[in-house]
Amino acid sequence: MDRPYELLASPTMSDESMFSNLPEHIVHHILSFLGMADIVRLSFTSKSCRESCVSISSLDFDALQYPTLRGFQDQLMNICERFLSLRNGWKLSRLCVHSQFIENRTESSRVVTMLHMAVGCDVEFLDLEFSQEEEWEMFSLPICIFHCGSLKSLTINMHCLNLKFPSALRFSNLQSLSLKSIWLVDECFGESVSCCKFLRELWLENVCGVENLTIENSNLERFSILYSYHPELCHLNISGQKLIEINVEWRFKSPLSKSVKISAPNLRYLKWVGYITGHNCLGSLMHLERVELFLQCRDLDTTQELPNIFRSVISTKDLHLHDHGIMNLHNYDPLPISSENVQCLSLSIQKFEDYLVPAMASLLRRFPKLKALDIKYSLPIRTTTMSGFDKVYWQSQHLEFIHQLESVSIELLDGETELELAIYILEHATKLKKMVIFYSLSLPSGFISRIGKDRMSSSPVVVLKKI
Repeated sequence: MDRPYELLASPTMSDESMFSNLPEHIVHHILSFLGMADIVRLSFTSKSCRESCVSISSLDFDALQYPTLRGFQDQLMNICERFLSLRNGWKLSRLCVHSQFIENRTESSRVVTMLHMAVGCDVEFLDLEFSQEEEWEMFSLPICIFHCGSLKSLTINMHCLNLKFPSALRFSNLQSLSLKSIWLVDECFGESVSCCKFLRELWLENVCGVENLTIENSNLERFSILYSYHPELCHLNISGQKLIEINVEWRFKSPLSKSVKISAPNLRYLKWVGYITGHNCLGSLMHLERVELFLQCRDLDTTQELPNIFRSVISTKDLHLHDHGIMNLHNYDPLPISSENVQCLSLSIQKFEDYLVPAMASLLRRFPKLKALDIKYSLPIRTTTMSGFDKVYWQSQHLEFIHQLESVSIELLDGETELELAIYILEHATKLKKMVIFYSLSLPSGFISRIGKDRMSSSPVVVLKKI
């Protein structure tokens, strides 16, 4: 009987010669399909294989994948350091180093050494992630990172460690900067980023330690700032002539002490999630194409800011709201937004309630130019039993857009309201081309037959998708 497991034989001399004689770009292409652990093993088989492995354009050393294997982490970081030292000037496209600081000085010194060697290899994309088990005062990026002319993208995740961002230094040619879970030591971060003349993308996620963040960069195109909760940040000021995308997620306790100011005359996409701040100034946003506003009024005094926010996004054709936005917006007459411009409307709701459906119908009546409608659940909560919101109810709302509606997507949970709305649209939307119906459980009994019965003569395509 054959043994169930057999060790693979060592490569023969002819096999090794065949591999070594391949053109370098083909060898590197073959190695790109291997994980880093396999590349490390291959590097020990022969001198030529070591040279091929060491010279690959992308190195990925993730010691955080093995949180309980401290000895293996040390070995992996030693190999990373050795690979970099053996490159002999070979250009490095991407370096990923994920490490855990336990013996602080030793580990941080090792990382700094590797960063120096990466700069010497003209690294273009740098991905750093550090965590710790003990208290640690601060980590500072080596000065060579800021002067590295080849560096285009820098990603740092510090798991709430302190990072010193020197105000006197600027990145030479950096185009993309992403910071996550970092405590900045001083307030000069905004000033430093504002002076990076080649920066195109800036992503800040749970970056703490800054009370006033002002970024004024004429070349910045995309900006994202995400805070699940951040009591320290009070004032957010973003300015850029070339900004086309802004994504803000910000929650806090005291809205009256917070402010948001945006100056981006060429902005095309705006997403704002969280609480309304006490003071807002969005300026003139006349080129907006898509707006997602998922805002809540944490304080009654901030409700007066809502009309100003909606007036700032008056030009958008694609509007996304959640149930709080529906309830707030339908109360205004006239609407603080140009209903004539909106052609695509997406409504994200927690559940259909008796109070929400009339508000939704009232809002839909005031968007006469709609061509696309999307209704989905933000949280799949079971709906309560409701009455009166059947097909006849929707017909009584005299939805003007129904005769030019072209596409619809709607999610069914287990309530009748969504079903009746879908049937009403199928029966009255003369220009409807496609309806996508998402469902998680079984479809209501008789649903398929009702679709076939109530379709218009134009026969739109109806797609059923289980999620």
